[in-house]
Amino acid sequence: MHPNDRDITVRFKPPEALLKEESELVIDKVNEQTCYALGCWIADRALYLDQPLAISVRLDTREIFRLKLPGSPPISDAVLDAKYSTAHRGQHSSLFERNLRLSRGTTFEAETGLTFPEYAPFGGAVPIRTSDSGDICAWVIVTGLTQEEDHAVAVDAIRFAARQMSIS
Repeated sequence: MHPNDRDITVRFKPPEALLKEESELVIDKVNEQTCYALGCWIADRALYLDQPLAISVRLDTREIFRLKLPGSPPISDAVLDAKYSTAHRGQHSSLFERNLRLSRGTTFEAETGLTFPEYAPFGGAVPIRTSDSGDICAWVIVTGLTQEEDHAVAVDAIRFAARQMSIS
C-alpha cells in the first residue's frame, strides 16, 4: 500500500463520485489548440501559486503539451507517463483506478500486477470526453502535489476550458 493510502478515510472520494465527475468533463471540440491552452492555463495557475507541477496534455495518445515547472523533481516525467498509462488502460481517471481498488479492499498493484515505473495509480490523469459521442478524446495529466490536489487541478482546468468554449 502506498504511504498516502494510510489516511484513506479522510480523503477518499468514492469511485461512483469520480465517475459522475468524469461524465461532466465534456468539451465540444478538442484539438491541438485546446490542449495547448489547457497546458498553459495549468502552468500559469501553478506559477502564480508557486506550485512545482509537471504537466502533460494529450490529444488521444499524442502528447501536445509537456512542461516541468521550477521545483518539480526529475522523476516527474516518469510519473506523468505512468499516471497516463494507468488512466488510459482503464479509460478512467487515475484516481478512479486507485479508489476503485481501494473500495474493494485491495490496491491497483495487487489486483493488476502492474507497478511503477510503467503504471502509477495516483490521482492526476483525467480524461476529457466529447459531447457528440461521449468518447475520450484527450487527457490532462498533472503531478507535483498530493494526488487529490493533482486530480483537482486537472478537473479545474477541464471545467475552465469547457466554460471558455461555451462562451465563445
